[in-house]
Amino acid sequence: MSINNQQIRTFFSNIFKTVKPEKLREEAEGNGFNKTLNAFDLIILGISAIIGCGIFVMIGPAVCGSHGNVGAGPSVILSIILAASACICPALCYAEFASMIPVSGSVYTYTYATMGEFAAWLMGWILMLEYAIGDITIAVFISVNARF
Repeated sequence: MSINNQQIRTFFSNIFKTVKPEKLREEAEGNGFNKTLNAFDLIILGISAIIGCGIFVMIGPAVCGSHGNVGAGPSVILSIILAASACICPALCYAEFASMIPVSGSVYTYTYATMGEFAAWLMGWILMLEYAIGDITIAVFISVNARF
């Protein structure tokens, strides 16, 4: 079985097929999902996730140490500041995507509209991995620090 040039072109045109923002907007009108969170709500949601899991849960053992391990001391604060400054760039990119395509959705929707189906599919799986790693972090903390 041989593959000709037409099949290769069709394959790549299907992988990188995008959807126009107008079509996304038309589809969003009929599905009943509307944007309900404003900028303040999203900021508070992000800050609460960071503070709840990152700072209150892990900063004590990281600074002072736990279970016989030596802590990192004040360098933890510097690493948090460095990580926060590194998170500013993707946050601004995500805000730019959200303002370009005003429909409810996540980075999957914005990737689908700008980079194509394959990139959106990859982004969906990357998001699943991100959520799984976040859940694993919480599960490890609970299992190590649970007092039953």
